[in-house]
Amino acid sequence: MLHFLIPLRSKEMGTYPQKRTFDIKNEEKIIKRTFMSGKKISVVLLQIGLGWLLFYSGITKILDPSWTSKGYIENAKTFSGLYDFFASPSILPIVDLLNEWGLTIIGIALLTGLFIRWASIAGILIMLLYYFPILEFPHVGHGYIVDEHIIYSIAFLVLIKFHKGFGYGIGKLIQRGE
Repeated sequence: MLHFLIPLRSKEMGTYPQKRTFDIKNEEKIIKRTFMSGKKISVVLLQIGLGWLLFYSGITKILDPSWTSKGYIENAKTFSGLYDFFASPSILPIVDLLNEWGLTIIGIALLTGLFIRWASIAGILIMLLYYFPILEFPHVGHGYIVDEHIIYSIAFLVLIKFHKGFGYGIGKLIQRGE
């Protein structure tokens, strides 16, 4: 334990030194709690931000009857055979449905805090499916190897790693049994 003389001011008694004790272990706990609080806020903001981004992206596709993924996947530069299969007339409606509702459901899951791990895994999968058609190694879209789809995938990995201790939402309440 460390002891310090700390001058205190009092209107009645003037200034006088008072002995104050600091417990290093207690201070470490306070610092750790403050750090964990900042970490928790960061993970929750990431969860909400990704949730809104994906929900909005999905719901706008659902509400636009003319939207289709055909143009995006027909021009695939990597795995063109796979994406040509996805663009075939019999498969394209299924791909569009999975795309629209996949984004929307992942967004809802993140916003509500339900199934965060599964939503994050699905988010990584869909981001990689968006990444490969525009990859012309080492160039991708408007980047060099890394673009926004890789960054989103990394963000989903962070949620997978930390969602249990820092997530929020209905899923957190269910975990606690409330």
